[in-house]
Amino acid sequence: MQVLDLVIPHVRGGQFIGPDGFGEFRGHPTVVQPDGAAQDQDVAHRPWTVSEQRTRIACPVR
Repeated sequence: MQVLDLVIPHVRGGQFIGPDGFGEFRGHPTVVQPDGAAQDQDVAHRPWTVSEQRTRIACPVR
């Protein structure tokens, strides 16, 4: 995060950074609006749930 502090000093925790060009494919780093999947809590929890099931190790922090 220290590098982004130099590039985008106003960045806050939880913000998404991406390119500012057309379609967010190229450009300079800027704060962007994440798509719906990036904000979906069920999608966010799925990798943890699958990992816990496959490793049989519970991860209490989420």
